Amino acid sequence: MKKTIYKNTVYLILFSLSLCLNSCSIVWGPNYWSIPKMQIASDKPCQTQGGVNICIEMFNSAEEYKNSIYKNLTVNVMSYPLLSTVASPSTYTISGPVEFYKGIATFKVTITNNTDHIINLADSRLAYISNDNNEPVFALSRQDFSDNVDNLPVSKDLYNDIKHGFPATPYDQVSNQVHSILVSISKQAKILSYSTTEILPNSKASGYAVFPISISKMSTDGKVSFIDIITKSDKAANTVEKTRIDFDIKILKEYWKNALVDKNVRYSKVQNVTIDQAEYEKGLTNPEQFTWNKTTKTWIKK
Repeated sequence: MKKTIYKNTVYLILFSLSLCLNSCSIVWGPNYWSIPKMQIASDKPCQTQGGVNICIEMFNSAEEYKNSIYKNLTVNVMSYPLLSTVASPSTYTISGPVEFYKGIATFKVTITNNTDHIINLADSRLAYISNDNNEPVFALSRQDFSDNVDNLPVSKDLYNDIKHGFPATPYDQVSNQVHSILVSISKQAKILSYSTTEILPNSKASGYAVFPISISKMSTDGKVSFIDIITKSDKAANTVEKTRIDFDIKILKEYWKNALVDKNVRYSKVQNVTIDQAEYEKGLTNPEQFTWNKTTKTWIKK
């Protein structure tokens, strides 16, 4: 009797699984999230005082990362050849781009000197000042970058990418190569190094002003301040006049979700896409859901 009950139970489970495989719906839904975003408050991001013109723009990742210094970087790894259990030396190319400035406050700055003297930026200061504490955070120099690349968010991302793909590669080997890659980029990147830049009369200097601030932790507005720029000097090169130029920065929110790349593929990849605030708020309370239709072989929104 017990054997009969056991056999019937097994048959019932198998029958239920069979029904589910043929009729149970596969359901997928996106995640929703928001992140802080910096934006220049003025619609005229250029100012002129005492013959000094300064223009400031937000960092344009799509444009900058076209540069070859962020792409096709090769590292040495340990990988397992096909059908082998022994790891051997190999190479891996990071197609890129390596998001060198990821997560840190970065602005493109152009300073034009229309005075009759050389402007030495080392005589002035470039700072980001948050409205909540008024404590200046000074822009990084090129040397600052080279000395601190291991603390950049991209350093952890690169390490995890290589270690995940090639787990047999020793920790030190991965870390040292990531460090070397980022130092190399820092030496080639267009960083506006305040400590070493001089601007001749009727000339200009441009580059990225980078502040060691995590954008993800920012919640209040602030300003980018060019402090004590010498606009006038006498014949003996003594300072006669200095100026300060501020650009107000607003902290906004950017809204995201992940979405199916191809709704006609059952195991489609997903990609992150920007959305508006209304869709974000709706997604938190009533998120989208998609089911896989076996007949049409496509994902259909419920």
